[in-house]
Amino acid sequence: MGYTIGMPSLKLSNIEGKGGKHCGNFHKVAAEALKERKGLDMDINPELAEHNIYEGFATAAELINYSDKHIDELNEWRAEHGERACDRRKLKKDTVVMCATVIKPPAEMMSELSDEQQQKFLADSLEIFKNFVGSSNVKSAAFHYDERVPHLHILWEPMADEHRICAKDMHNIKFFGKLNREMPKQLRAKGWSMVDDCRAYDKAEEEQKRLEMGEKQYREYRKALKADRGRDSRAYKHDVEQQIAQEQQELEQLRVLREQEEQAAGMAKIRREANENAAKIAEDKKNQAETELAALSQALENKTKELADVDITIVKRLDIPPRPSKPKRPDKPLTPPASCDRARQKEYDRAMKEYSKAFAEYEKKALPKWEEECCKWDSTYQLAAVVQNADKRQKVLLTEIDSKQTQIDKRLREIKERAEVINQRAEDVYKKEREVYYAVRAIVKAQNGKFKTIFETLCDSLRKGDEYENRYIGHQCYDEQDKANGKQYAQRIEARD
Repeated sequence: MGYTIGMPSLKLSNIEGKGGKHCGNFHKVAAEALKERKGLDMDINPELAEHNIYEGFATAAELINYSDKHIDELNEWRAEHGERACDRRKLKKDTVVMCATVIKPPAEMMSELSDEQQQKFLADSLEIFKNFVGSSNVKSAAFHYDERVPHLHILWEPMADEHRICAKDMHNIKFFGKLNREMPKQLRAKGWSMVDDCRAYDKAEEEQKRLEMGEKQYREYRKALKADRGRDSRAYKHDVEQQIAQEQQELEQLRVLREQEEQAAGMAKIRREANENAAKIAEDKKNQAETELAALSQALENKTKELADVDITIVKRLDIPPRPSKPKRPDKPLTPPASCDRARQKEYDRAMKEYSKAFAEYEKKALPKWEEECCKWDSTYQLAAVVQNADKRQKVLLTEIDSKQTQIDKRLREIKERAEVINQRAEDVYKKEREVYYAVRAIVKAQNGKFKTIFETLCDSLRKGDEYENRYIGHQCYDEQDKANGKQYAQRIEARD
């Protein structure tokens, strides 16, 4: 796709106000194009003014001072060397002392080029333009990068020869036709193949064309010309702002999705830890259920030690405020219609300046502060979740310890009661066996071994009952010494018989 380069041109004079006939005011145009940047264009961004590049005179004051001195020198030369009386007069006040030409590439074309390519294109355009008007006549060139679309302002002096300044010979239809024919060819020769055409025109001629064509037909002509040349800076600015708003909306959606993913990841981690803790507690319960009564006390000590190792501090429940709300973006003023009056357009320009300042303040301060508060809120929320999880785990452990302690106390009571019953029974059995034993021994002594068989049977039964006797705590069924005496006595009886 080829592009058409716009090159509006204007003659400039020193007359105060709007300038002379078909002329602009030299002082105002120079102050707008050079370092002073006193223009009213809303596209100008003062923060990017330091990136502008100037060749020749960089300020309007320097260029105006040079022009005034040069006009005085020309007047002196005319007074001294003029052949006719009219040639010896001073130049008129409305004399065209300077011409201003702007090289305006389309916004689409410049958006396709890198910063280095943009600067090279404008530099090549300046070099080619100098061939048409003369390098010595170009007094100042300003490369503007502080607006939406980079472009080039050229301020040149219409010197027909060394001592004659004449805009009619230098700034005319023939000059524009030559620019329109030769400029695209030479740009393509330097490698800028996307340039199809260059459109050089004078604003005075545009006004004349408006009168000749009529308002309606002229508007259709300008509309077709704009479509052929490409979008202007305002249309491009509107499209870029819409694109930025859409990208910001997408970034906001991505930020919300990222926060949701982080929250989901945090909940998954907490759920995984809870499952691990639940599995561990279940395993501990299983192991404790399989242990015997004697291991219950050890399990209680282990649980107590585990509880002591866990750092459960008394943490007050955190009162978490609601998530900080995003600050409201400044409202952009409505664009007035193209047919609005000048007062309304000035009001819109003033509102756009205020909107630019408010939007810059919003991006530099309000938005970063809100993001910082959101980060702090997320950290507080995660801390509260960890504290709440620790409280729940502490309650579960305390409940388990109370339950195990209750079971141990119950079993100890049962053991104690059973031991008392067994001891009582063992004591009763022991008394009865002692009574039987001493009764039998007395009978054996009295009958001199007559009841030997009965005695031995009784001893055997008592011997078999040793295992039963040893199960009772702290008791014996009979004395070992008595048993030994009984056996010796039985042996003596056998020897005598």
